[in-house]
Amino acid sequence: MENNINKSIFLGIDAGSTALSIVAIDSGKNIVDTLYTFHHGKIHEEIENYCARFCKTDVCGIGFTSSVAAITGGHEVNSIVAYVTAIKHAMPQIRTCVIVGGEKFGVIEFDDNGNYSQYRGNTSCAAGTGGFLDQQARRLQLAGSHELSVMALKNCGDIPKIASRCAVFAKTDIIHVQQEGYAITEICDGLCYGVARNIADTVFASHTPVQPVAIVGGVSLNSAVVKHLESIVGVRFHVPELSHIWRFWCCIICGK
Repeated sequence: MENNINKSIFLGIDAGSTALSIVAIDSGKNIVDTLYTFHHGKIHEEIENYCARFCKTDVCGIGFTSSVAAITGGHEVNSIVAYVTAIKHAMPQIRTCVIVGGEKFGVIEFDDNGNYSQYRGNTSCAAGTGGFLDQQARRLQLAGSHELSVMALKNCGDIPKIASRCAVFAKTDIIHVQQEGYAITEICDGLCYGVARNIADTVFASHTPVQPVAIVGGVSLNSAVVKHLESIVGVRFHVPELSHIWRFWCCIICGK
């Protein structure tokens, strides 16, 4: 982490159900520092620790998403507005943006002129999201959902059917496929396929997404889920740089 930035900066702060992300940009909208960490419920403590280490220069503005408790002197930005701002600033050609986080997923659609059209999301249930994969990774005694994704990509065998809409049913299915002799790589791939199927059936049940399509949020780093989504939906998904902390672009609103 850089600790000697000599120019004024803007901070973008976002906290999801499990992770905190902070990004610093300069007046030219260049990224000069990032933080991505699991907050374990201690969001403001992590923010204070970051600022104590990094903010040794003028902070001209702070943008924080509506998932973060109020920050004195900051500018609150609705999470969907943050994503729309990000797309229009960094990837204006995108017409569909899929968002998959720790407990929610949804899709933002843009019209032919790149203007926001509508948002559709899942219910408050976390099944089929990053939190679901984290839970199943622990159940399989893996380090986390990243290792689960790596294992899934190694699968050269079958893909067992594992429920992704309910953690209880998933546990039963995992025990069952383990008893049937499926390898750990096959089980991990089955979980990733189930999550991809759940997302596709929820947000793309009635139509194919208009291309180009981007995917952001923590699960965008799960290459196995992205691969299965592309296969199910039949289109390519673009994974932008820093896709897992994409809402950080809320900070550019402060710099306008």
